Amino acid sequence: MEKATKYVLEAISPLHIGSGSKVYPLEYILKGNELTRVNMDGLFQEPAFNCERYISESKNSSFYLGNFDKSNALKHPFYQLQMDSQSSSVLLSKINTPNAQILEFI
Repeated sequence: MEKATKYVLEAISPLHIGSGSKVYPLEYILKGNELTRVNMDGLFQEPAFNCERYISESKNSSFYLGNFDKSNALKHPFYQLQMDSQSSSVLLSKINTPNAQILEFI
């Protein structure tokens, strides 16, 4: 039986361990330096949320949930993350463009 070799790795730059999925602006809200991923199942059950209009308007590649119905969306957080100001500024500059997706992490 061969003996297992152990390695020790040191990350010398920022490291992102992703799930391979992307989060699109039709399912998150950016408020200051806080990103809220919205529980879409809960939001679709919200009586005050217009599902039909959401489905229709979200087909546009520049759609952003925060411009559509921020107040109802924030009632249904899936998770929230604090971001550094540089990252939130970069993401904010991409809102309303097709490049505003986020790589999901594990």
